[in-house]
Amino acid sequence: MAFDPTKSKFNIQVYGKQVLKPGRKFIIYGMFGVGKTTLAATWPSPLFIDTDFGENTKLVELGIPYLTPRKTSYFSDMTELMKAWLNGTDVFDKDGGPFADRKTLVIDTWTKLNRALLEEAARENPRVADLAKNKATFTEWGLLASRQFAIMDLVTQLCDQKGIDVVITAQPAVLGDEMEEAKKSDDAEGYSQVVGMPSLIGGYKRSFGADVSDLYYLEVIQGATPVRRLWTQPRNSYYAKTRLGLPAYMDNPTYDTIHKAMKI
Repeated sequence: MAFDPTKSKFNIQVYGKQVLKPGRKFIIYGMFGVGKTTLAATWPSPLFIDTDFGENTKLVELGIPYLTPRKTSYFSDMTELMKAWLNGTDVFDKDGGPFADRKTLVIDTWTKLNRALLEEAARENPRVADLAKNKATFTEWGLLASRQFAIMDLVTQLCDQKGIDVVITAQPAVLGDEMEEAKKSDDAEGYSQVVGMPSLIGGYKRSFGADVSDLYYLEVIQGATPVRRLWTQPRNSYYAKTRLGLPAYMDNPTYDTIHKAMKI
């Protein structure tokens, strides 16, 4: 029987082309209101995981389908959703599933997702229970990191096995170099080394950037006509990267303009 590459369990190359082109993972981070959700919504047939618990009115305005995990079972809701997508079951069933045609997963935002996961971990420990009253222990932080890795592992499987893109939004944080903290005096103006990155918590934040294809910083340039500018390379102190050969920045970007600008 002749070899059929489409039935192979391996992600093989056939004359330099993959049988299934893996999807890509993107991070878009920036301040509140700069348009992260609006930009992510331009990706093909997106399905949003809404971490604002239904408070994100932009999705309603845009008519974009979204799912909101329950606060009491955040981690299990997210992982079961992605497993159903991988297996083509439930809402992703080709025979009548309402989300069977979705081509993009958007996690909006990873910053709030992390906080929700930490709060969920705290509730599972009677000695902590409420982070408003008690500090998280090593147990909660360790559980958060393991769940972050588990979610990103499922994200990677969706990209590789289903060929979908995954877009993750985040808020920004400015981090001073840790060595500078010890040197800073009371009258110092601040750190001599400052780096802007997506606002993340937990041990996984050290690996986050390496696990995504592209990391973009989005800001609004004020003027007579405000411009949304997407940086694909570092913008002053704010980090960004691209593996797609994109220009250093793009104004008023959409999925189509980003896709057309790709050089690979």
